[in-house]
Amino acid sequence: MTYRHMETRAIEGRVVHGPFPVRWAALSFMVVGLVFALGATCFALASDSLVCVPEGTCVVTTRRPPFATKTYALERGELTGEGRVRVDRIVGAKGHVSGRVILHSDRRPERALLETSVEEAEHVAAEANLALESRRAVDVTIRSGKVSALVALGLFVLGAWAAYSHFKNAGRMWLVVVRGGVALRVVRAIFGVPIASREVPLEAVEDVRVDTTEIDDFWTTKGMKTAMGRLELVDRNGSVTPLSDAYFTGQTLHYRAAAELRAILGLEPRDGGAEEVLAKMKLVVTPAGTRFGFAWLGACCGFLLGPLVTLALGVATGLMPYRDRAGGDIDTAWFLTGSALGACAGVAIALRATRTRLPR
Repeated sequence: MTYRHMETRAIEGRVVHGPFPVRWAALSFMVVGLVFALGATCFALASDSLVCVPEGTCVVTTRRPPFATKTYALERGELTGEGRVRVDRIVGAKGHVSGRVILHSDRRPERALLETSVEEAEHVAAEANLALESRRAVDVTIRSGKVSALVALGLFVLGAWAAYSHFKNAGRMWLVVVRGGVALRVVRAIFGVPIASREVPLEAVEDVRVDTTEIDDFWTTKGMKTAMGRLELVDRNGSVTPLSDAYFTGQTLHYRAAAELRAILGLEPRDGGAEEVLAKMKLVVTPAGTRFGFAWLGACCGFLLGPLVTLALGVATGLMPYRDRAGGDIDTAWFLTGSALGACAGVAIALRATRTRLPR
């Protein structure tokens, strides 16, 4: 059996092993979870305050983190009458009742403060009315409440878990022959940023092979297994040195990387080796009708999810205002834009996922 003699010639080369296939289910959960966690956090930090000085001006301050802070001034004398600060009850689609403090002015349109629980709204309204009647200073604040904070925390945990599930097998590996062929530097990178590096000796290496396995994965269809693999170096004594402790998703890319590294090291093809496996692989062809069905499904899902993503992003960045007046509606342009962009993104993802290609 022949093997390489390192002293014969200097060897140089570099193999890009990856990128490893994206786990779209985990990535989707990550994006949706973290985006909505950001929106829920901003909503949890939102507040409205009413400050009035005796015989002076009242100022309503609206805080919508992280950017939007607005003030609205009116004379204290404008808040007159029995219903100057009242509470409107709002019944949700599932029967949930919340309260909204309304500032009634004889000269201007009514001003609605942040929606909160009925109990808190009534408490704030009673305190404000008492202070106005007794001509004392008014300083009341309405906050979103603990429920929004708990929702934000739950969404963040969901997004973080999905991110860990995705990135623990994501990225790529750079296999660089260094010192004239004496060693192989293995660098793991995510988004082009190296996160781990090691060197493996190449003395007497006579084979580069792929170690494959299949695992049950939460993100795959029930009953199906996820193909995983890693590269191994085999020396003349039969000792095996894995290039990574972990297995990574994919099939073709492992064999392609093994074949490229074998070519750099000057190893001849073997029966059942990476070159032979690559030659026997068949293209994955999705019928046109199936592609159309997936594209339609992607358009429908994107049409429904797009407005939710734009809503969360708009609230988080402060570009989309909350309802400023009682009974007002959020601009429908946000929903239409989100629906259009979501549908296009869904179709693009579906067509790319069903294109003719080698198995990943």
